Amino acid sequence: KVGFPTYIAVRSDRHGRGTGVALFQAYEEMARRFGLDRLELVTRPGGAGAGPFFAKLGYEHAGERISRSGERYALYTKSLKEDL
Repeated sequence: KVGFPTYIAVRSDRHGRGTGVALFQAYEEMARRFGLDRLELVTRPGGAGAGPFFAKLGYEHAGERISRSGERYALYTKSLKEDL
């Protein structure tokens, strides 16, 4: 089972204060409780996107996707399964 967080934003005056990390940690915990195995999300590619933030949270870059309108997106994924 895969979850797709579609839009989470943090006001620019809150960047660097742990707000986004706390939001994603809470989201991931809820996703685990609901039995999801993995999360996938997209962001703008390169320096315009949040890729470095997601990588810091343990998400892996899994390539790029192109939307129906032709926009490029970087795909990130994270397993929610506990290491055994």
